[in-house]
Amino acid sequence: MANRVRTTLVAGGLAGLVGAIPSTVYLLVTGGDVFASVNAIAAMVAANELPVLHRVAVAAAVHFALSFFWASVLVALVPRRAPVFGALVASAIIAFLDLKVIAPHYFAEAAALAFVPQLADHLAWGGTVGAVLRARRKSPGRTPTRT
Repeated sequence: MANRVRTTLVAGGLAGLVGAIPSTVYLLVTGGDVFASVNAIAAMVAANELPVLHRVAVAAAVHFALSFFWASVLVALVPRRAPVFGALVASAIIAFLDLKVIAPHYFAEAAALAFVPQLADHLAWGGTVGAVLRARRKSPGRTPTRT
């Protein structure tokens, strides 16, 4: 159990960082509003009238909470064989669920974000979770996180 929690923390934390890169790079290259994603995430729990630094802090907290939540699901459910592939498939499903099913009903600002860059974020996140799972499951002396 403790190993599963550690794996979730490592996978969720690292993937939370990596998973924001594709859409951020896309927005920087295309001249888009980098703070649109920050505002969308922060708006899930707080008003956008907050000062910019507060919105960034709220967005980071929400982003990592979601990352840890979904990482815990993947740590528990992704099969031992082909964990990267399994996590990538799961992250594509999560992207569809998050952005096309849930967001339009509850989080309009998130639903308004361009889908493809957000999908790329989810896939980068999933690939990272899968890579962490593969590495931690192969490490000598570790108890497997899923049989």
